[in-house]
This record gives sequence, structure tokens and C-alpha cells, in this order.
Amino acid sequence: MRKPRTSEKTTAQRLKESAIHLFGKYGYEGTTVRAIAKDAGVTAGQITVNFGSKENLFNEIVMDMCRMTENAFDPIIGQYSYLKQSGTLTEDAAWLLIEQIVDTQVAFSLDTHNADLVRIMNVRTFSEDIKTSAILSHMTISKIEDVFARLLQEVFANKRYLHARTVSRAVNGAIVSFGEHPDLLYAEVLGGSHMPDAQAWMKGYVRDFIMHSLRCEAAQAET
Repeated sequence: MRKPRTSEKTTAQRLKESAIHLFGKYGYEGTTVRAIAKDAGVTAGQITVNFGSKENLFNEIVMDMCRMTENAFDPIIGQYSYLKQSGTLTEDAAWLLIEQIVDTQVAFSLDTHNADLVRIMNVRTFSEDIKTSAILSHMTISKIEDVFARLLQEVFANKRYLHARTVSRAVNGAIVSFGEHPDLLYAEVLGGSHMPDAQAWMKGYVRDFIMHSLRCEAAQAET
């Protein structure tokens, strides 16, 4: 019997990749065990063997996403907490952290390889009966939107949290929307034509547009 090469994907890996694609496209409720197995090229029984159930498979994917979120944003949160508690969070330092959050969001969300994960993050794909959906939603709010809003308070003259939170939610929503539907930006800015290195250009365009808009919003708050 030929030994599998280490570079070959395991059945569990193929099932997870297929599930990510289908959950992103159809949501949890719209994705069946048979569809996942067919896409992965295995029998439906392999989901039970490798994960126990569709729900367990979904939970594992979501927890992977939670770990990705923690790894990406915990260093930024740690720096913010340190500067805030030590009383050394200047406006310039706040803007640098804001840029880091925007850069991180844009880099992940607008990477075409992450398109299905971005769609899974969208609350519309969640099942209210699955606790991990709520965990991911709460983590997105606490580690991205809330921290982002607190930093915006530092640079907005009116210092109102509700105002900063509204802007934070709008920015996050805009980035996710372009991550889900990148052709929207191509159609709006380029008239539907794709240019060389279009993905890199798109990330830079969205990032610069958001930062310019935030600085304009901060300036308006001073009047």
C-alpha cells in the first residue's frame, strides 16, 4: 500500500476547505453534509468520522477564525491598553494604532483567498442556534469595532463614544462589503476593467480612502 505524501491534503483538510467555501456561499443552514462531502470528493460518512457532525465542523472553522482574529488584533489591543493605562497615548500614537487596525482589516478582508471566510464572518450566514456564531460575532465587536471606536474617541474632538462607535461600525461594514463583493470597487472606480496588480491597488485605495475620511471626520468634529 502506497504511503501518502506529506504534501497531500488529508480528508479532514479537504472537508474543511469545502465547508468553508460552501458555508461562505450558502450559509450554515443552506449547506448540507452531502454537498460538503461531494465538493471534497469523499462520502458523507467522512464528516462523521472526522468531525462528528456538520455543526462540529462549522464550530472548528469558526474557532480557527477566532484564533486568527486574536493573533491579528491582540498585539494592537495590548499596545493601546499599555499606552492608555500609562497615560502616554498621544493623538499621534492613536492615529498610528488606527492605521494598524485599518491595514489589518483591509489586508485580510480584501485578500481574495479569504473571501469565503469574510462571508462566514457576516452575521447573515450564522445560525442563531450555534454558540460559536455568537462567539465570533462578540469577538469581532470587542476586538475590532469597540477598540477602534475607543481610539477614534482619542482623535475626535467631541469625544462622544456613540459617534465614534457609529463611524467604527461603518468602516468595518464598508471593508467587509468590498471583501464580499470586490467587483463593486472595480465597477465604481475602474469602470469594470481590471488592471495589473489590481488586488494590491484595491487594498491601497480602500485603505487610503478610509484614512482620509477618518481624518476629515476628526477635523469636522472640531468645528
